[in-house]
Amino acid sequence: MKKFKSGILLTAITTLMAFMSVLYISSCDNKAPSLSPTSCENVVCQHGGYCNQGVCLCPTGYQDSRCGTKWNSKFVGRWNIVETVTSSDTYDTVGAQRYYQVVIDTAAVPKEIFISGLRGNGTYTDVTGLVDSTTIGFQIQPYTPVRNGNFTIVGGYVQIVKITNTTDTAFGTYYTDYLNAQSMREHDTITFIMTK
Repeated sequence: MKKFKSGILLTAITTLMAFMSVLYISSCDNKAPSLSPTSCENVVCQHGGYCNQGVCLCPTGYQDSRCGTKWNSKFVGRWNIVETVTSSDTYDTVGAQRYYQVVIDTAAVPKEIFISGLRGNGTYTDVTGLVDSTTIGFQIQPYTPVRNGNFTIVGGYVQIVKITNTTDTAFGTYYTDYLNAQSMREHDTITFIMTK
């Protein structure tokens, strides 16, 4: 009788172990396949970007992990400008400062911006800037005539110091060619700091 009980116990333990191993193996088969970190299967890139090894490669003018943000979007808004004439054909204008605001708006192309109110003049509208990349800044389009007729921006650039959700600061230089009060051509170099 003792042999019989130990045989039943051994059979029960063996059956239980066999059942558990089948259950373990079948539970492994039901798991979803894990995606490789370099897989593009669930990666959706916007604006014509494409996935390469799990990362979106964005076309010129777009950024972020899914190419959803235009380069020019970080500059949009009202900026406070402090500018100083650092060189000029007329010595008495060197050191002159202006304080004003500009409004920067996006253009249809994600690399372009429009600057209105340059030099504190509301008639200076739609001066074009070309955004360099995701972090560097933008160039003021060379030889952009402004709408009052006598003033031309010869070129310039803006470099980002810090643009975050709370503090936006950039600095730059631009060059001008215009008729002064004595109807003579004058060339100025102006440096500035812009803050939001």
